Amino acid sequence: MPKIIIKIFFLLIFLVVFIFSCKSGKEEKKIKLNNIKSQDEVKLLNIDEKNQIRIAIAPVLSPQASIFMYNELIKFIEKKSGYKMVIIQSANYSNTNELLKNGLCDIAFICTGAYMQLKNQNIEILAIPVINGECNYYSYIITNKDSNIKSFIELENKKFSFTDPLSLSGFLYVKYLLKLNNKNIRTFFSKTIFTYSHDNSIMAVIQDLVDGAAVDSLVYNKLLNDRLAGIEKVKIIHKSTPFGISPVVIRGDMDKEFIKILRKIFLNIHNDDEGKIILRNIGIDRFIFTNDDIYSNLKWINELNK
Repeated sequence: MPKIIIKIFFLLIFLVVFIFSCKSGKEEKKIKLNNIKSQDEVKLLNIDEKNQIRIAIAPVLSPQASIFMYNELIKFIEKKSGYKMVIIQSANYSNTNELLKNGLCDIAFICTGAYMQLKNQNIEILAIPVINGECNYYSYIITNKDSNIKSFIELENKKFSFTDPLSLSGFLYVKYLLKLNNKNIRTFFSKTIFTYSHDNSIMAVIQDLVDGAAVDSLVYNKLLNDRLAGIEKVKIIHKSTPFGISPVVIRGDMDKEFIKILRKIFLNIHNDDEGKIILRNIGIDRFIFTNDDIYSNLKWINELNK
């Protein structure tokens, strides 16, 4: 398919999602993958069914602009583990957390901000990705190059795009910045929207639908490398300190031997010829295991609502 048709296709998808996001602030982009269950269907699943694992994917966790690539990764894990993988289409980050807490999914690709909310729950880190040799990412505050805005504070009384209320790079960090400057997030901007997708927030800036946005550096850099149409119109006016990268988590009440088996599969994907190609396609070097010390510099999140 010619590149121009692909770009037009994704732009049309963005415009539809953006319009509905502006209307209610609660509409999310939903992308159908093979073997996906909606959340209502999940409630009907027999959670004791043998050889079946339910994987929830929070929207836009991948550095890729398209979540479709996760399908191949999950198929690979399915083949290596011998378990049927049922992909659960999660509407937003909060939904994914609720699925985990209520036992309606077993494994989840979640964002760092969402994980920080789950730290006191019975949830374990299964693995974390290494991207471009690092296990960190940043929040970028971006604006259109045609604007005269050169610093974050100059976005006061401007239109601003957030990603998700639990997104560290796309919302919580902005809330933190404003608190440091004795500003209220409810009154600082003239208008705010939630796009529920980092790439949609970037497109909102490109299309001058908002004056600024907070986005995941991994998503931005991938779209920049892929030469997304209009990306050259974007400028970064602020970069956060590094955050620990988004983890893959698993319910802690699952069989410990099974957790070890799954973790071993994740940690060895890069050693497999097929797995290596899949990882390359989604922009991941490999997966490693670590404890949550990687998130030790994020204690400020707990202070945001005080």
